[in-house]
Amino acid sequence: MKKKASLPVRLDLDEKRRLKEASERMGLNASAMIRLLVRSFVEEYDRSDGHLELPPRWRKDGAADGERAHAAESPAIYATNHRKTR
Repeated sequence: MKKKASLPVRLDLDEKRRLKEASERMGLNASAMIRLLVRSFVEEYDRSDGHLELPPRWRKDGAADGERAHAAESPAIYATNHRKTR
């Protein structure tokens, strides 16, 4: 799917470095990771009828169901552009 909108995001250098490292460990580039995070936030927001706790409390016990576990194992659906980012 072609992306038609741009959203500039400002990060400090350490946040950018850490995001890049985490994304690459998961087989994504930083842009794909941000899209994945935005999509998952919006879906959770809709599921919870707008009742979310911010910042999110990430699970420490792994995925709660098979669908989320499968999504974590298959990041390719979010990585439509495989070129390296700087």
